[in-house]
Amino acid sequence: MFNNPLQMILIGLGMLVTGFVVLRGGRKLQQSRGRNLLNESKQEIIRTEQTVESRVQKMEVRLLEYQREVEGQVSTKMATLQQLVLSAETQISRLEELLKSKDQPADLVQKEVRNSRQFMVISQLDSAGFSTKEIACMVKASPEEVEALIQGGKESGNDPDNNQVA
Repeated sequence: MFNNPLQMILIGLGMLVTGFVVLRGGRKLQQSRGRNLLNESKQEIIRTEQTVESRVQKMEVRLLEYQREVEGQVSTKMATLQQLVLSAETQISRLEELLKSKDQPADLVQKEVRNSRQFMVISQLDSAGFSTKEIACMVKASPEEVEALIQGGKESGNDPDNNQVA
């Protein structure tokens, strides 16, 4: 039956391969029987919960950082607005004093109100970079008046460059 040595070698190799396959299948069967599926699934659930909790914590941190940033911006704008309100209140009180004074004629009061409006326009044009002569032509006033209003505004602290809203 086994006359040829090549046949014997092939049959022997076939038996060895069959033996390895049977042993390997038996080991996997024993490993699957030895597993505790309940403990494995509990551990998987715990790992998933920890991952979700860490993501939630990271999101909370990002929200707190955003809250701090927004609070800082709001407080800065509030401080700027308070400065503007104080400046406006000073202007209002000055104009009210002029209106209440009886020894000044009505023409002077109207001139002061006009100068107040004119000052705002002139100071904006000055901060835009126009020269005194150009501003004087635009507001139809003399260069000396324009220069006096600009200098007077800077000395009294009513420079609009310092009162701009951020």
